[in-house]
Amino acid sequence: MLHIEIRKARVEAKLSQAALARLAGVPRRTLVDLENGGNFTRDTLLKLIAQLPKLRTLTLGQVTIETAPLDGAGLRAAIEEMMAAGQRALALLETAERQQRSAGVTRVEDGGIPPQLERRLRELEEKVGSMPARPVRDN
Repeated sequence: MLHIEIRKARVEAKLSQAALARLAGVPRRTLVDLENGGNFTRDTLLKLIAQLPKLRTLTLGQVTIETAPLDGAGLRAAIEEMMAAGQRALALLETAERQQRSAGVTRVEDGGIPPQLERRLRELEEKVGSMPARPVRDN
């Protein structure tokens, strides 16, 4: 249950209710009510979750959501890889354009993307499409 998970994460973080409420910018009474199974708003929940890095699951009724910590190094590596792939794709495009100009081609027919560039672009689209969406947190 959500209220138990919030309380457990708060205790693991060694925070009092007052300290967590202050960090999250919510009234202490709101946190007390939530931890006792009371109602809460989405905004309150998001503010509290942001202050509880050890919170690993959220259970809302029949739905359990697994949370994952932000993997800064992994995210950085993925962005760098995408940027490098983009640079390679641009280099391929420039090469294809030079080849077309040297062959006297002034207009691109039928989409005109060279097969190797089209293949690489599809690979990049698949890679980006298969990356899990993760919220970005400002620390």
